[in-house]
Amino acid sequence: MRTLPNGDSLVLAYLEIALYSLKTNGIIEYEELMPSLVEEIALAINETVELTAQTIDLLIKFRAAALDGNKLCLTEMMKHMGSEQTSTERVQKFRERKKQLETADETFQPVSDVTAEKEIEKEKELEQYTPFPPHRGGTPDCAAIVEQFNSVYTALPKVIDISALRRKAIGSALKKLGKEGLTELFQKTSASYFLCGKKGGWKASFDWIMKPENLTKIIEGNFDNAKPPEPEATSYCLDEEFAKLIGLKWYNSEKN
Repeated sequence: MRTLPNGDSLVLAYLEIALYSLKTNGIIEYEELMPSLVEEIALAINETVELTAQTIDLLIKFRAAALDGNKLCLTEMMKHMGSEQTSTERVQKFRERKKQLETADETFQPVSDVTAEKEIEKEKELEQYTPFPPHRGGTPDCAAIVEQFNSVYTALPKVIDISALRRKAIGSALKKLGKEGLTELFQKTSASYFLCGKKGGWKASFDWIMKPENLTKIIEGNFDNAKPPEPEATSYCLDEEFAKLIGLKWYNSEKN
């Protein structure tokens, strides 16, 4: 993949997809939050749809992934996870042996158990992985943000389920805008006739609003209501003949 023109970006996207699939054993299921599975994955890893689609196509071509209905199966990841399961079993056996040795007051450690100890360290590292990058201000309170959204957007569909993709989107939005910027995003959206369905009938959803490209447009004012035209200033002239000559209104001091 690195030999391609944008190889570094493709490799990075693959690593992000692999990390995102870690908690689901290498299988990414379509949750129907976006029009397609590729768009959902692109949102989850914070990459463009084009780059994500190209990466997935290459993985399928290289037989490192496969599509199974509405699921993307990372076959290479699944293989490694299978070997990891085997190593986990070895770790459990090691812990049992270690417990027996401690009970028997043994002070020596067999050389064969060194490998098992390494597997324990590896297992601890894997437990620290998460498909969601940490927010710079700590773990975002997704429930509070969704509650704020539901209270502000009375004209839009309510958010009930806080899925993994939505948590990812909230974290990305907070990282990009901060709490104050997110409040401004909500205010601008609730004031927009177009986004609230008062103009055209279409209504923006929570998932649409939280997409990085859409929230940027909202903050920049692309969906603000059009301002009414300002009234033109009227000029007057004290000389009636000169006013008629240049096309201005004549100011009659006796009547005005």
